[in-house]
Amino acid sequence: MRKIIILLLLAMCMPFALLAQRTDISKGDIMYGLEAAGVGAQGTALVKLEYISKQRKIPVQVLQEYAVRGVLFKGIAAGEGSNTTQKPLCGSASAEQSHQAYFDKFFEDETYKSYVQFVEGSLKVVAYRNKNYKATANLVIMKDQLRKDLEAAGVIKGLGSGF
Repeated sequence: MRKIIILLLLAMCMPFALLAQRTDISKGDIMYGLEAAGVGAQGTALVKLEYISKQRKIPVQVLQEYAVRGVLFKGIAAGEGSNTTQKPLCGSASAEQSHQAYFDKFFEDETYKSYVQFVEGSLKVVAYRNKNYKATANLVIMKDQLRKDLEAAGVIKGLGSGF
């Protein structure tokens, strides 16, 4: 009986915890996430991007940008073909603020496009709650090359640099 009561309390508290983590798209916040979508070639990551938007038609370049942003600042959740998560290349989202000039130029000049490839035919857009749309697409991220270039620019430390 005690276990049932505890489970009921947890079930009642869970929606509140989920709502606290959600961002509000009506205020202009962007919701997106990455998960592994299978096994890519050596040095790449095949990811599935989920992107919530007010627009039904979402340009591929927006999906590419947020896939790279996800690899850099959010990491990749476990998914198809992978049972482990991958940490963000830059360590955390705070790295974007600490190297703001670099990342502003990186995304404004569309340099990110050289590290991502859209998988044709993978885009699916469906109606989502509150007059929003949820787009899912598969993309290939050239993770090793992105890491090397970030190390060369001094944005992240090299793997062999020690502690």
